[in-house]
Amino acid sequence: MESVKRDIMLTLALLASLASLSAAQSAYTATPITSCGKVISAPGDYVLANDLTCVSGDAIRITASNVTLRLAGHTIAGGCCPPTADGIQVGPGPNLEQPHDVKIIGPGRITSFLFGVHFLGALSSQVTGLTLLDNHDAGIKVDADSVGRQSSRNLFSANVATDNGIGLWDVGGHFDRYVGNAVSQTANGNLGGFGITIETDENIVHGNQVSGHFLGILLQGGNRNSILANLVTDNFQLGIVIASGSGNVVHANSAVRNGTDLADADATCTLNSWKSNAFTTATPCIQ
Repeated sequence: MESVKRDIMLTLALLASLASLSAAQSAYTATPITSCGKVISAPGDYVLANDLTCVSGDAIRITASNVTLRLAGHTIAGGCCPPTADGIQVGPGPNLEQPHDVKIIGPGRITSFLFGVHFLGALSSQVTGLTLLDNHDAGIKVDADSVGRQSSRNLFSANVATDNGIGLWDVGGHFDRYVGNAVSQTANGNLGGFGITIETDENIVHGNQVSGHFLGILLQGGNRNSILANLVTDNFQLGIVIASGSGNVVHANSAVRNGTDLADADATCTLNSWKSNAFTTATPCIQ
């Protein structure tokens, strides 16, 4: 009798445990996305359930905060000739609230859009593990929103950006971080294409691999940025260049086999700090 009671108790405990696990799984069930033009306007977990080919309009727009979108190994493909829409856009909705804490997580591929991923005033969000291929203007672009509020404190990490007009482009953000991305141009790298372009202030570009572009890493008008421990190789004209800006730190990078490895438009190199970089050719004042 005691053994029967014990078996019953164990069975009841197992059933309770399974019920609890099922409830937990249900609580985290992601909403599937199956078609183009999806607007995510409520917080939650979402997953791309199949490949999408979107010949007009943005494939997915995220206007809510606290959203996680997983591409789950699928591809989002755009139109052509040339494309005019975004693969995934993160920006304000009708209420103009800036979205925050949005996560876009790979693996997954975004190809043949104007911008693969486009942030418009997004805050404290991240894009990680995506493949961004052959997007006309940029693989990832970070912009201010329509009323001029900057994107801020976003993380772009472990992405692969190949054959985009610009791999990663920050024109309207600050305090953003670009970490451990692989950015390359495999076709006509000597004719066009920039790897990473920073036009804003106080961003960090760390541990990226940038190769095969016309320009590898370009700072243009940005101040107090940190360019640290990047591997920049085989870019046709310039490896790492500061075209304008001050207070930038360029330290511990390896720049080799570029047209010119390191360059600063300030001929005295007093406006920015260049230290502990490995290179062969450079503006004369860079040591």
